[in-house]
Amino acid sequence: MAEVPEYIDWSNQSISFSKADHLKAVPRPGHAALVLEAQIGGYNMSKVFMDGGSSLNLLFASTMNAMVFGTSSNFRKEKLEFEVVDWESQYHAILGRPAFAKFMAVHHYAYLKLKMPGNNGTTITVHGSFSRPDNCDRDFQKIASKFGVKEELNALDVVTDYTHPPADNRNVKSDEFDVAKETKKY
Repeated sequence: MAEVPEYIDWSNQSISFSKADHLKAVPRPGHAALVLEAQIGGYNMSKVFMDGGSSLNLLFASTMNAMVFGTSSNFRKEKLEFEVVDWESQYHAILGRPAFAKFMAVHHYAYLKLKMPGNNGTTITVHGSFSRPDNCDRDFQKIASKFGVKEELNALDVVTDYTHPPADNRNVKSDEFDVAKETKKY
């Protein structure tokens, strides 16, 4: 008996890229991350990192748990499992291979586009930009600089004895007025 394949949802629609997807200019092809806008839990998120190399989906504690891609005329909504982490990030969420598989999405890093089958039989195309990942990189630099400060403060906490006040090495000046030293003649 021949085995009957179990097809994944949406596998009946094909996705393709062509010159029509090409941007006017592609500076440093493949250099920019694919960071898209998506709706998560009813909130518009402008920094969703599409990481086709990650084996998990990450949501940061500040985001919600449901996603919608596309417009009201042609959209996709799927339930996804996320690992929730409580740390600061330049992204609202990171979607990995599980999300790509669930949405049957295909990414193109040179064109900075993501395509997936849509509800009405047409392809949904989500456009990235070169400015969005650059802004995320700047946000990361700000966050990373905070980590160094936190590490320094933690190191100081280890060696600081809070049971004794710090030594006061300032020049101490008496509050009393010394007539002989502080009176001027005119």
